[in-house]
Amino acid sequence: MKLRAYPSKEQRQQGRQIAGCCRAVKNVAKEQRDTAWKVFGERVGYTEQTTFLKELRDTEAYAYLKTAPSQVLQQALLDTNDAYRRFFAGESGYPTWTKRSGGYKWRDPQGVKLRRVSKRWGEVKLQGMGWVKVRLHRSVVGTRICSGTYEEEPDGTCWVTLLVEVHKRCPTKPRVSDWDSAVGVDVGVAVPVAISDGRLLDQEFWRPGELKRKVRLERKRERQKEARKKENKKLSKEEREKRRKTSHRLDETNRQMAALHARARRRRRDFCEQVSTTLARNHRLVGFEDLTVKAMTASAKGTVDDPGTNVSQKAGLNRGILDKSWGAIRTRTEHKAKRHGHLTQEVPAPWTSLTCPECSYKDQENRPRRELFDCKQCGYTAHADVVGAINIKRRALQSVLAGGTPVTAFPGTNRDSSKEEAEPSGLPWRGSANKSRVRITVGSKA
Repeated sequence: MKLRAYPSKEQRQQGRQIAGCCRAVKNVAKEQRDTAWKVFGERVGYTEQTTFLKELRDTEAYAYLKTAPSQVLQQALLDTNDAYRRFFAGESGYPTWTKRSGGYKWRDPQGVKLRRVSKRWGEVKLQGMGWVKVRLHRSVVGTRICSGTYEEEPDGTCWVTLLVEVHKRCPTKPRVSDWDSAVGVDVGVAVPVAISDGRLLDQEFWRPGELKRKVRLERKRERQKEARKKENKKLSKEEREKRRKTSHRLDETNRQMAALHARARRRRRDFCEQVSTTLARNHRLVGFEDLTVKAMTASAKGTVDDPGTNVSQKAGLNRGILDKSWGAIRTRTEHKAKRHGHLTQEVPAPWTSLTCPECSYKDQENRPRRELFDCKQCGYTAHADVVGAINIKRRALQSVLAGGTPVTAFPGTNRDSSKEEAEPSGLPWRGSANKSRVRITVGSKA
């Protein structure tokens, strides 16, 4: 459960100090692991670094770490260890340095408490901060609170996320048993989500006034940076080192820009949660294109010796792809489909929007315009994105019915063997009494 927090001025400063200590511990732990492997060819684990943390806090250079609770710093080491574990398992990239620009965030692994003060307000107890005022938009459902994560975004908005342990009864059978409810989803820039049943889902995350204000703030920020550079050139080296890296006016401009981006981010997250919930809850099978978003949004500027072409156009396309959250929609749909006992399947992307769903004729001239599909053989016309979604649905059904394994089956099943139903292999039947920890996020429609 994610709650909006309203800490006092002193609590906000304490939260930033604890986040700074966690950031220092994570960076020291990363440096220690990297150095041990490059120099000595050895790996350093969580246990060794926990012992080293006690010695680090006693040193004069890192004496400020004593201001943060030891359990919180140990959790920071555990997060670093988990990042390396995911890298070696091939689940994520190599761990990077923790930067201050991403806001302030840390986790309290124990002793977190929640109490209600009034109908709409409550307080959460966190180590190092005490009781923090939060907005209670709904009741907390669960047996106990496992941990609490405090986060302050770049625009100054604060949140407290509670990890609650619940006894959840997992579905033993899909919510939808009809395979005709399968759909294909085609993602794009002009139309973010096109569904094979003809629906086109879109939402503007930036309002016209916000876009104009964003441009003004970006220009203002560049002027302030140039003015700061000119002032630094007139100062000596010692004076520049003593001076703040940024001015107070530049910090205020960055805060205003962060507030604009935060609004768009929340609208984007809400759109992603609503779309993924609708797809996962109401359809037995959801097909997606197998797109590598990271490679598709790579920069085209090239190198000095071999510069790229159409760099600005490619940069605009990259911003459009990332703004529509292709990867987030696919990931969240997969998570929620498993929860409902449904399937998701990725299919090859080539020719999905250029193949006629009626006669299977494939030609680039079938798409004379971006939004129009006009088959040159049978004359079938429709929206090009909807045609792509229809072909994605057919490919997903063929892949699943051919015996593919789109998702991994969960252990435990209460399936009735006497009832025979034609269905593909790999259906994630789940036991009805699996005890799991579930993170509940505010704003999601799941």
